[in-house]
Amino acid sequence: MRYDLSTHPILTDEELIRLAQAGDELAFAELMSRYSSRIWRVIIANSRQPRDAEEILMDVWRAVWENISKLRSIESFSGWLRRIAYNACKRYYASPHHSKGEIPSDSTDLRDRIDQGAVARFRETELYDAIREAVHHLPDKVRRVAVLYYLELWDVKEIHTELGLAIGTIKTKLRQTREFLREEFGVEPERGRIMPSNTDLTNYTPTRRGKVRDLYDLGDELLIVSTDRISAFDVVLPNGIPDKGKVLTGLSEFWFKYTESVADNHLISTDVEEYPQALQPDAEFLEGRSMLVRKADRVDVECVVRGYLAGSGWSSYQKTGEICGQKLPDGLQESDRLPELLFTPTTKAEQGEHDEPISIEEMRNEVGSELTDQLIETSFALFRAASEHAENAGIILCDTKFEFGQRDGKLIVIDEVFTPDSSRFWPADLYEPGQPQQSFDKQFVRDYLSEIGWSKQPPAPELPKEVISKTSEKYREAYRLIVGEEL
Repeated sequence: MRYDLSTHPILTDEELIRLAQAGDELAFAELMSRYSSRIWRVIIANSRQPRDAEEILMDVWRAVWENISKLRSIESFSGWLRRIAYNACKRYYASPHHSKGEIPSDSTDLRDRIDQGAVARFRETELYDAIREAVHHLPDKVRRVAVLYYLELWDVKEIHTELGLAIGTIKTKLRQTREFLREEFGVEPERGRIMPSNTDLTNYTPTRRGKVRDLYDLGDELLIVSTDRISAFDVVLPNGIPDKGKVLTGLSEFWFKYTESVADNHLISTDVEEYPQALQPDAEFLEGRSMLVRKADRVDVECVVRGYLAGSGWSSYQKTGEICGQKLPDGLQESDRLPELLFTPTTKAEQGEHDEPISIEEMRNEVGSELTDQLIETSFALFRAASEHAENAGIILCDTKFEFGQRDGKLIVIDEVFTPDSSRFWPADLYEPGQPQQSFDKQFVRDYLSEIGWSKQPPAPELPKEVISKTSEKYREAYRLIVGEEL
């Protein structure tokens, strides 16, 4: 048997490994495609410049191809592959005349796809280089754990076995490392690089990649993984925002539980230990940035609720005195509190497309009058409940958007809820009508992109370090104020 995409469109990793061990080059290419992001994490973390990484990648391919037949335990493939990548980096810099081997000829297309992403991936590493240097200034007892975990990508159990330290001691040292790095740089590093843009898992590939989240189909359930990607004006930016994915997940979990008496939602758990066994190899990566949820049939309308006059609502009011066909009183200022809540639905756009406002009547024609009334009533109830808590935390909830689904004939809230990506939050003590407000959301990024005159069409420009750092800080502050504890 040889691998043939036309006759075997989906094979398990185990099946691909066995075929590759038997010399099947196409199966090998498909296998390496699935694990490419993991290989890059190790290479990027231990390379000095992009051209080195591209050469090291070829060495990794050669080493894996030459040695995969000797792999004794298929279950250990991921760790084995990681060690090969790490050792390839060490060999490369140990030998200035390091020779390059050949990779299977049928794998050229895959190699080209990886090479094309090399420069883009290295955009994310400049800050990581500084952090890699900083780790070596930690106290001796902390530094060894930090290096193994962050730079060599060992997991906690491997560090426990290697150093003989208790699991609790290792976690304490990693917490000290995070505190040190946050104090030095204002960010906490992800393992291997600062901002994960792709989330390929050991036993799964994403069913769908959104602007920010990657979705994995687990049968009757979904796994939602929040990356640090950020979008503005419906375009994904080249830079990520450190901690953003964890903030989105943490806030969604808080609000889903806080509002469950108002409306049911799709959340099952954010505790990785409760996830299916097939996800456990990626437990450390998934911790804090993933949700296990129930599947639902999505209602293809975004439900937007506005409590204040801002953003596109303010622009529309200036031109027509209306928002989505709804007349407002004359004489309102920017950021004024609206006389009553407004429901202003939009289409649900796919990635790369723009959400478009629609009237409530158009929404009735799209999803039905009874469901429209139910969506409006539920959206208003959720907004009022969250507004009360936010005000007590010193935050004004300006507006937000919801996504809903139907499961077993029941309407439930899905995706995320009341996060800085789906809502506009303002600090109450700085609120001053008649002008734009400071915010805890990605408006800081939008303002920067508007100031530099970006056309709002891809490709998006790079974000400067200060914008990235400030935006990350705002996301974390929103979490602290709303949840009442540090991220």
